[in-house]
Amino acid sequence: MDTFTLVLLDPKRKAILENIEELIVTTSDGELGLLSRHIDRIAELVISERKIKTSLAWHRYAIGGGSLLFDQKKNRATLCLESFEEDKDIDLVRAEKAKEEARDRLKNKLSFAQEQKFQIRLQRAINRIKVKNRK
Repeated sequence: MDTFTLVLLDPKRKAILENIEELIVTTSDGELGLLSRHIDRIAELVISERKIKTSLAWHRYAIGGGSLLFDQKKNRATLCLESFEEDKDIDLVRAEKAKEEARDRLKNKLSFAQEQKFQIRLQRAINRIKVKNRK
């Protein structure tokens, strides 16, 4: 099967994955599957689980939202993300703690901006827990 390159970027790191057969992402418009030589595409990504298929296996990542760019000429997908974490690297205790901290903060009177910030933190923590616990 023909493959493509996937670049994952967040504010702290960069990962380049080769030999990707399929990438499934959740955009603001719904699910999107990408194969090698996909047409050029830009999309907004939401906090969700990402599935990446290599020739060996499916890999799951928790992503914290961002954007997707697929460049057909380079046969490369680039995900610019707020955060990304492979399921095997997720610290469940840390994710549970982040979820509880966000919930506790949301119980207080907050400005609109603060409320939005803690809602996003809660969504990301719940997503990481979901991705880690999925079998």
